[in-house]
Amino acid sequence: GFGLELLEIAYRPGGAAIVEMIEMVHGLNLKCIHLAAQLGLVDYVDSQRQEEAFGYMTFPKKHLSTEALYVTQIFLPPLESMPTLRTHVVPALGDIASGEFYCYKDSLGSFVFCGDRDLVSRDVHYLSEHYS
Repeated sequence: GFGLELLEIAYRPGGAAIVEMIEMVHGLNLKCIHLAAQLGLVDYVDSQRQEEAFGYMTFPKKHLSTEALYVTQIFLPPLESMPTLRTHVVPALGDIASGEFYCYKDSLGSFVFCGDRDLVSRDVHYLSEHYS
């Protein structure tokens, strides 16, 4: 490929949004395949790549803050300006904005992109410049 690539090797489905992205790109539900393999129900998996690229961006909470912080405003760029955005979760006003980072779902924003490599790259950069 061109540029950055990710390879995760583990004896379990991946963390963060890896499982969801692999299902988007390859049509494989790793949670089901993992269980089926452990039960001996499957020994071979065939897949066809359905999308060219994927990416995700997570905005962690302010973990170094010495006081409790809360979400007071959210600036989300127009979703139609990011055609490769497949899923996203943003906090609500009043949610806690500080604390340790345990999971990408407990953050100040989590976004998953999938599609053409150049469009995914463009959308990720656009989000990083316009989301706060």
